[in-house]
Amino acid sequence: MIRAEPGQIIKITYVNEMSKDSKELCVDGPCRNMTNLHFHGLHVSPNSPQDDVIAMMAMPGESLNYAVDIPLDQPPVSTGITLILMERVTNNLWMECRGLL
Repeated sequence: MIRAEPGQIIKITYVNEMSKDSKELCVDGPCRNMTNLHFHGLHVSPNSPQDDVIAMMAMPGESLNYAVDIPLDQPPVSTGITLILMERVTNNLWMECRGLL
C-alpha cells in the first residue's frame, strides 16, 4: 500500500518484466507486451512523468519513472494504480492489475 498526503510526490519506478516473445495475437500481429500505469481517482497531470497513459510506454525490459504530484486540494480517496496492457485495450481484451493507493 502506498500512502500519500496532499502536497507530497509519489515516486514509482515501474519495470516491465513481461516476455518479449508473446504467442498472443493483437490487432496488428503478435502482441508486444507494452504496458504502463494509470492512477485512478487522483487529480493529477495527464503529462509525463505523472499520469501519461499515451506517451509513457514500457516495452519488455524497459522501465518508467513516475513522479506524481498530489495536489494540495486533493480530496481524501482510496484509489488504485492500474497496470495497463496497451495492445489488449485496442482488442477489447485488456487486463488490469490494481494496487491500493
